[in-house]
Amino acid sequence: DLIENRVAGHENCIWTPGGARGMGHGAAMGKVCPMYIPFGKIRGNVNHDCQRFGLYLDNQYPRNLVRDSDGFVTDPGSCAEFTEDGRDNGLAPANVIEDEFDYHNMFIGAYAMGDVSYVRYKSLNNDHAVYWKDSKNFADGVSHHMIDCVFANDATDPVGTLQVFGPSGPFTFLFTNNTFIGSRVGSAALNAGQHCGLVGAGGPCNVQYLLRGVDWSGLDEDSKRIRFGVNSEDDGEVLPIFISPDNSLGGHRSMVSQHLKGFESIEGCERQSSVWDSAIACDADIRRLNVWSVDLGVVNISGPGYVSREEMTMDRPVHGLDGGIMYYETNWGTTAKGYGAPVLLGGNYSLSGHWEGDVFFEVSDPIAQEIMGKPETLSLNVTGSIDCELLATDAREFMSPKGVTMDAADVPLPCKIISPIRETLIEPDPGLISDPSENLDDDMCEENAEVHCCPDGSCDDVCTGDSCCPTGAGTNSTCPSAAVDKAEMCTHSKAFSCRPPEVRLTGECAWVNEPWDDYYWEPSCTSGIKYCWADGINAECRFCGTGAFADVPCPTEAPTEEPTPAPTPVPTPAPTPVPTPAPTPAPTPVPTPVPTPVPTPVPTPAPTPVPTPVPTPVPTPVPTPAPTPVPTPAPTPVPTTTTKTTTRELVNLVPAEFTQRCAHQVGWTYVLDYSDDRSKNDVPDEVTAIANGFSNSNAFYIGNTKLEELNIESAQMCALSSGARLGDGACQWSCIDIPDVESWPACDACDGLSSGMKRFIAELSGQAWGDTQTLTLPTGTFQDWGSTQTWSDPYTEGKQGRLEIGHGQNQGTSSWHIHGNGLTLWIKQQGAREFGAYHASRDGRPFDVDTFQIRVKLM
Repeated sequence: DLIENRVAGHENCIWTPGGARGMGHGAAMGKVCPMYIPFGKIRGNVNHDCQRFGLYLDNQYPRNLVRDSDGFVTDPGSCAEFTEDGRDNGLAPANVIEDEFDYHNMFIGAYAMGDVSYVRYKSLNNDHAVYWKDSKNFADGVSHHMIDCVFANDATDPVGTLQVFGPSGPFTFLFTNNTFIGSRVGSAALNAGQHCGLVGAGGPCNVQYLLRGVDWSGLDEDSKRIRFGVNSEDDGEVLPIFISPDNSLGGHRSMVSQHLKGFESIEGCERQSSVWDSAIACDADIRRLNVWSVDLGVVNISGPGYVSREEMTMDRPVHGLDGGIMYYETNWGTTAKGYGAPVLLGGNYSLSGHWEGDVFFEVSDPIAQEIMGKPETLSLNVTGSIDCELLATDAREFMSPKGVTMDAADVPLPCKIISPIRETLIEPDPGLISDPSENLDDDMCEENAEVHCCPDGSCDDVCTGDSCCPTGAGTNSTCPSAAVDKAEMCTHSKAFSCRPPEVRLTGECAWVNEPWDDYYWEPSCTSGIKYCWADGINAECRFCGTGAFADVPCPTEAPTEEPTPAPTPVPTPAPTPVPTPAPTPAPTPVPTPVPTPVPTPVPTPAPTPVPTPVPTPVPTPVPTPAPTPVPTPAPTPVPTTTTKTTTRELVNLVPAEFTQRCAHQVGWTYVLDYSDDRSKNDVPDEVTAIANGFSNSNAFYIGNTKLEELNIESAQMCALSSGARLGDGACQWSCIDIPDVESWPACDACDGLSSGMKRFIAELSGQAWGDTQTLTLPTGTFQDWGSTQTWSDPYTEGKQGRLEIGHGQNQGTSSWHIHGNGLTLWIKQQGAREFGAYHASRDGRPFDVDTFQIRVKLM
């Protein structure tokens, strides 16, 4: 319990970092789940004059844990989001924060918190009365997110601003009987959707703020009451919804963003003044519609409130959302969620898109219907697939604001598409596919034909084959007539398709450099499952079996690459010798040209060239000399598709005890990987220990001796974020070529290395410990949505890529550093933080760079 404590003058007054040690620490490691442990009583605490947060209950989602008398979890399944039958496992009744009083702090609240209710909380002259990014519907169905609270700001006190920054995501935020008093209002008294769409926040952004008994009378007449979106992605300014059954919204039942101009044409809707953020207020009921799926590219909604393509706005922050364009939410590549949009209850809407995989549709929440007092329904036509009558009371097992967590068959939501391999691909009306100047016949949608980007007539753009169709917001989708679902140069896969997808049941991976990892041919890879596109050419080529891919077992039978050639390499010439001397070895002893002296090296390269060279020499010489030495080695490479061949040397130097957090790319030899665990000292503090080589579960370096043995052709240094994932599931990354600078000063520990490149690698490992040396490197940039971010301080100008080796050595801290607040390696760590931005608190990147790798190509 935390009862009637007084805290002042700290960085954070009361802080519970639930996500810091997700599995516990020390003797409790693996026995607890801190983020989900219920609180005791939190009542009557006072926090003031702290630099950051007053009360900071961060990353807290209390659940119904099964624990012993020592508090250790005895049933790990009780830490899960859902019970076995799919019910929300959130604590019921919810935890309560009672009679909290905070003043003169920068923030109060949590980045992420659910099933914790603020009751009678009082905020006075804080910079942010509430700072909250992510939450959920409470499991008990009755507790309010904030109730009977007072938010005040005395303008005679120079400290503080009156503003509540509330969370976002597809749920109903209950804000009940709360009072605003005072002046110096910030962006607005109540801001919906803090950081929506960004890393660590909610999304999609169509949160429902349900206001009851809100008293605005203590504010100045012209002070802004509400705002749509704050510090968010552009969607956050367009998609949130305010609803109320009383006068909390000036007597209106709903308000949507000023940017959704089509809702103004609905009867009973009208635009409001700037006090209400120029919102469109309606006497009718507006609610959230959400679509949960894999990334389907652009989805389009049409119906009440949405304007035509000719009328829609493509400028920021709208990007066509007012015309029904719906974009997939990934929170900057860190999650995979779905789509969201506001809709008019009782309306008829149509959704069109490229449907594949399992897709689920839901409207509003049961709690919203109960409080608002009317049945909440929506008629939905999913073009080319199904018609649904959506209800706010539809069963929601296995569903949360994070998405759907079970297979479609286990989710009771009635409106859904079950499509393991794109069963419900839309087939547009061929009559809508037309030439720029004339209609085309039905059979003209052949591969790479010139067609309309929008077969439904919703746009006028034309494309050909693997070209892209503009979709707004700087993104595009693949042309409907393309031979592939997603062209390499396009942002998204097809929004429409006039060609059904090709499911290739058999095929072969095509490697430029054969990988060390196992792989096989997986026809269902076309539906977007992980580890596909292994060869970068075929979607169906999939990694499996070991290392980073151990969670996908390889097939026990030979998949598809070898079965055909293996039994038939000697079909014609071998029939005579087989029955008598060696029935088994005759078809397999590949090394016929050198039967006796060279039986060993042949089996490895043989699988590919077997069909051609073997037939001629086999008939006569093989039967007698070959039966004994060959049969043993030959069977190994033939029955699997994972035989390794390569034109350059590949050496696996990764220690067995090391766990790859960001998967190593095939074709490279990794000599170093520091996957920094912020709670541990992963890299040795002494230079000699690094030089000798070391390894543990989070970090390794092969050592200078082994590095010197390598015949290196080229090398790269890579920075990655394990917490930010790209669309293919890979870590967000950036790699820079390591120069072979012969004049590079040698460090004391690496004088024995024979090249400037090897000495540079050694210094980058943490062995630089002398006078600061400076080298300008290429400006490293990250991928896709992170392409504006570099290794340097995001705000540094003129000194991008300036690497300082030995930086901070006089203070005994960092080994190397990129200028400004750039990426830094500390071997004598500050706390246990060994790699990342120089000042974490001032890192302007939208993701935490926590992994450093060095990889080489061998001659």
